[in-house]
Amino acid sequence: MAFSGKSTRRAALIAFLLSISTTSHGALISGSIENLPESSSFSWGNGLSTLYQEWSAAGTTSGWFYASNYGSSNVDVAVVKGASGYSSSTAVNLNYQETGAVQAEEGDVVYFKGDNNNYGAWTIEDINWNPENEFPYSFLTGTWFFETIEEEQNDNSNITIVRDFSSENALDDWDAGGNGYVAVTTSSAEERSVMQMIVEDEDALESPVTAASMIEIPANPFILTFDFLFNEPTGSLNVSLDEMLLGTVFAKDYYDEENNSFATFSSLISNPVTLAKSFAELELALFPGSPASIDIGNIQIQRVSEPATLFLLFSSLLSTLVMRRRSKA
Repeated sequence: MAFSGKSTRRAALIAFLLSISTTSHGALISGSIENLPESSSFSWGNGLSTLYQEWSAAGTTSGWFYASNYGSSNVDVAVVKGASGYSSSTAVNLNYQETGAVQAEEGDVVYFKGDNNNYGAWTIEDINWNPENEFPYSFLTGTWFFETIEEEQNDNSNITIVRDFSSENALDDWDAGGNGYVAVTTSSAEERSVMQMIVEDEDALESPVTAASMIEIPANPFILTFDFLFNEPTGSLNVSLDEMLLGTVFAKDYYDEENNSFATFSSLISNPVTLAKSFAELELALFPGSPASIDIGNIQIQRVSEPATLFLLFSSLLSTLVMRRRSKA
């Protein structure tokens, strides 16, 4: 599906806003992705450096996006769920996967990190299933972005470790309850300390095991991230902040018995009501789907820089248009 007039104007508006918010970075360029079939290599860049990516269908409105150990891809990958556009600050501060793949759906932004401080992203407008139900099964339409960001701006000074699980007292700030138990352990996938949540009654499908903790809230927009690894192929995790659902991840989309690697959850927090608070309750709720178990690690807050905040002021306007596109699926 080609861009409509409204879609073209929206892409131009996003590019204009981003040019305001990234003046301290290299030139930001963007272009259209139109009806890109799955399993085909796509390249984009600035004429001097090029990023490559292959994608494949994961469902009728979602796809897999691959790190540099797959096919022609030469990038690390990350996804921000439900974002309304590209952000330079987000690009340099995400936890990228160097192997495997991330899953994204319509309305998400997939970020890519290449060599030599080159960053890119795809905003996913539409993933159209082939009505003939034959290969290629899906076609992707969206917008690509490319930017070179100087190394001195790619630092961790704006990252706050909210919770880690390396000490014996790691759960003192957490309230655990519900259908199961929560404990600190060493992940079977990597030698790292994690908070493990396990459902006890597999048949109580509406009864999750929960873990909640009060976290300090910055005054300006920020990105909340954490690593997660499903240990079973069933179950789902709801992530909420002060009872506002930030997103849900499903074991069926991420469980990989062979690769057994962590994925990263990311959510942009820009709601003025939330930002006006000093503290808010982060709640993780693991629902059974038969057995369910998940490892949680490296919970962080990544502050968004002041220039990028200008762009975020327009996010609510743009997200309305994005959600309108998603509703067509």
